[in-house]
Amino acid sequence: MRGRIVRSAGELVIAPPFHAATRLTVLRDGRKERHLIDSSDAAFAARACEVRDRVLRGHTESATVPLDASVALMRILEDARHAIGTRAFG
Repeated sequence: MRGRIVRSAGELVIAPPFHAATRLTVLRDGRKERHLIDSSDAAFAARACEVRDRVLRGHTESATVPLDASVALMRILEDARHAIGTRAFG
């Protein structure tokens, strides 16, 4: 699955698999700008590995993204889902 972020100024397309993307395309003013992500640390997969490692060591919070920031992001995503009329899985 690819990811898309659409704004009035343009669109960002995240190549699949979006959780470990290596390519991004920026669509703006009728132009395409392609970008390569050459670092696995920049992908969501790296965050998932960090979470796994922290949980296995008994930690309850990420060293790079504090729990409060994660909860705030989840609230933003939930508000966005409500605004467009969708619901979470389940």
